Amino acid sequence: MLSLLPVTWYNKTKLLTCGSNPAEGRWIMKKSIFKRITIVALALLTATTMVSCGKKNKEDQENVLTPEQIAQTAKEYIYHMQDLAGNIPIKDISVFDVQKKDGNMELLVNNASYDGKKEAYYCSFKSDGSDFSTVRLDVDKYFYADGTEEDDYLSVDKGVLSGDKVYLLCELESTVQDGDDWIYQATPYILCYDKKGGFLWKTKIDSSIYRNDEFYAGLSQIVAMSDGGVALIITGGKGGMIRVDDKGTASGFVSASKDYLTRDPEVSRSAKGGVLVKYYNDDWSKCYLVTFDPEKNTFGQEHEVTICGVGAGINDVTEISDQEIMYSNMDGIYSYKFGDAKVTKRMDYVNSDIDTYSLGNLLVIDAEHFFATYEDRSDYFVHPALFSYVNPKDVKDKKTIVLAGTYVDMDERSNVIRFNRNSDEYRITIRDYGASSEEGQELTRLNNDILAGNVPDILLVNSSIPLDSYVEKGLLASVDDLMKKDPEISKQEYFDNVFEAYRKNGTLYLLIPRFGVQTYAGKKSILGSRTGITMEEALKVASSNGCKNVFDGGKTREEFMRLMMGFCGSDFVDEKSGKVSFDSQLFIDFLEYAKKLPEKEESGYDEEYWTEYYMNYYTQYRQNKTLLFDLRIYDVDNMVTMIHGMFGEEGAYVGFPTEKGTGSVIEIPTSYAISAKSENIDGAWKYLREYLLEDYQENEDRKYGYLYGLPVMKKFVATQIQSLTERPYWMDEEGNKEYYDVTFYTGEEELVLDPFSQKEADALLQFISSVKKPIYDNEDVMKIVMEEAGAFFAGSKSAKEVAGT
Repeated sequence: MLSLLPVTWYNKTKLLTCGSNPAEGRWIMKKSIFKRITIVALALLTATTMVSCGKKNKEDQENVLTPEQIAQTAKEYIYHMQDLAGNIPIKDISVFDVQKKDGNMELLVNNASYDGKKEAYYCSFKSDGSDFSTVRLDVDKYFYADGTEEDDYLSVDKGVLSGDKVYLLCELESTVQDGDDWIYQATPYILCYDKKGGFLWKTKIDSSIYRNDEFYAGLSQIVAMSDGGVALIITGGKGGMIRVDDKGTASGFVSASKDYLTRDPEVSRSAKGGVLVKYYNDDWSKCYLVTFDPEKNTFGQEHEVTICGVGAGINDVTEISDQEIMYSNMDGIYSYKFGDAKVTKRMDYVNSDIDTYSLGNLLVIDAEHFFATYEDRSDYFVHPALFSYVNPKDVKDKKTIVLAGTYVDMDERSNVIRFNRNSDEYRITIRDYGASSEEGQELTRLNNDILAGNVPDILLVNSSIPLDSYVEKGLLASVDDLMKKDPEISKQEYFDNVFEAYRKNGTLYLLIPRFGVQTYAGKKSILGSRTGITMEEALKVASSNGCKNVFDGGKTREEFMRLMMGFCGSDFVDEKSGKVSFDSQLFIDFLEYAKKLPEKEESGYDEEYWTEYYMNYYTQYRQNKTLLFDLRIYDVDNMVTMIHGMFGEEGAYVGFPTEKGTGSVIEIPTSYAISAKSENIDGAWKYLREYLLEDYQENEDRKYGYLYGLPVMKKFVATQIQSLTERPYWMDEEGNKEYYDVTFYTGEEELVLDPFSQKEADALLQFISSVKKPIYDNEDVMKIVMEEAGAFFAGSKSAKEVAGT
């Protein structure tokens, strides 16, 4: 067995150990899988030792943020929101148009409810939100007034304000019989109203001029013209426009003067008239923005927008000037000057306590005010709103907590906003390296900040985070200690095996809210009382029971090897000691099994294979064609289907074949760590402890979204498993249980499945409670394994030579 080798590693984040030389980072040994993975194991221990090197250069010292500077970041980019939705008679709306006119604001909204009336509202108000008035525009009444058939489906898709008129673009969907065939048709219409709600006219648009057998194009936008009419912007196989004057006369199709509208563009209305066209080059490596004036049929200057693919990207866009735009993304509002390498942040959703994915319909009012719409994640309705800049001096001082990650999703942002709204003492600010970095640079930037001394108070952990290195350098606080000191949490019963799986040197440094178990299961009548199985044994059991396969088919060599390493990687690689042990019969068995699989899916599986595969997918285990089923337990509600449906009998959880311990692993979708150097550990714990309390763990009212994984609070999983022993039911209006059957469709017949027996329920809970092995996820090691295994697959090495025996 080889031990650690005294070599230096230059890792993918370009962070060196103290005194190391990048030139020494090349592979210096390629003799065996042993030595190469031993080097990686050493790298994993040293990848971020920079945080304890003792000396920081002058630039690093200058980049360290003081507590006062960190607190300042939580008071910046804040806007006060004035929600205008309460002024509109309907709740479920879409916003078609907004504009400034004669010192006031005008707004056009549509009833977006599928089962509601076809209607729109013209709204006017002052730029401070006062004097809000609405005028209803009836669509149903006037659209069908000329005898148009009411049986077909009518949708109101777009609208625009033009001069003293309001225009709605509708589409009538119908099916027309042509011999024995039924042909779908979608016919567009323009409806015109005055701003007092008076209906003026309806015009049918001939869609055949841009949509036929030769090409397909679509109506992307409707924009105002200076004469009070409108232009319909058409993009796709044919780029151009159809003009409709203020009397309802439609022109023929007019091709655009250049081909920008045929480049699969995103088209939005320009605040200065016409449209903004955003498009990408053929390989989607570059992004461009150009204006289009439909009246003159001319395009403006083409600008390469170099930040389109950076961080959180670009969503809604509006102009500030000819050379500067303002745009939104999932993080906030930014401005960008064409040609610049960087952007200017203007608004932060989290700092502003605005719980949304993004803002739309942006319209700049002045330097400190703008209009926009947002979809509130508490009700998922679109809200029109006015936004006013808040000077940091006017923001209440609070202790600031920094939550950072290589990606911070919307559910996390919502939880942060909820905490900030309710806390008078603390405010959390988010540092999302994924939203502010080029792809692949997220971890580098995080580690560089840690090197500079800017360690986040809370770290959102994923598989790319070098957790072992952070633990070794004493960067992380003990979650065990925090849980024990918490009088409410210390009394609860959690799945300690989950915490045990992720302890480092006996200490838990991760707060784990939810988890999943990955295993392999099969018929208990075949597997008996086994709780584990080796590859050699699995092959024998499969053969003796007439099974053609040990595992479900359809996998390539690489897919199987990746699957195997997820379950067994920690059996072969000890990242703590740096030792590897691939010289085993088990690894040889895996290599030989993988060699029988195709190198690529397209070369190994023909149409006949896939036809038979899908025909037998739900019967292969019942009919003893396949021994082991890949079972992922992230929700126990479907376990009757997974076990009784797949096997037709009681199941046995044996895991992936292995010689060491269990072949089942625990995977955690999301976890958190707290900086041991944080000045606000108490505040960080106040935020994170919520994830371990009953309200979050049960999540009965979906307050925290649709959470992925099993609760770590044991009683909720136990209750869910116990419910599997009776037929499922729903509650009627009078509070009575209405029972129904769990059914399983084999492809030939529908089967009614029996509930779990009490013995099966107890066995499932016991199994979930017994797994203590974390899933293995190391891409560097995987690359080496596949490269070395490739020599065996190519026939240049034997399995024993690859394994190192």
